[in-house]
Amino acid sequence: MKKMSNFKKLLIVVVILTFSVETYAQVFGLKAGFNLSSMCFKNNVQSFGDNFKLNPGFNVGASAEFPINNLFSFETSFLLSTKGYTRTEQFTDDYGFHFDTKEIVNLYYFNIPLTMKATYGSGKAKIYGTL
Repeated sequence: MKKMSNFKKLLIVVVILTFSVETYAQVFGLKAGFNLSSMCFKNNVQSFGDNFKLNPGFNVGASAEFPINNLFSFETSFLLSTKGYTRTEQFTDDYGFHFDTKEIVNLYYFNIPLTMKATYGSGKAKIYGTL
């Protein structure tokens, strides 16, 4: 008789845990965005970045959010991002010829951000912060 009551308690705990896992289901989605990037080259003596301008880029990828409880969740993504710079330079050579150059560099990165997210609110209006 005692073994049966322990089995019933274990079964009740398993059922309760199963319901709580279904309550906090994972959320999968897509992310896309716009970013502006620039660069600055540095060495031990000086930095070079005065003629570098913002370069427009994008990021796109998949994301997943794993709730921990009603307030906190863990979010991660796999994003393809473009970064880089645009540089213009004007100079005159030894013979007096004037040159204008424009250099655009686009770099492609795979980013995997790991984020803790706190969400507060109810209904359709929610406020969240990430770390």
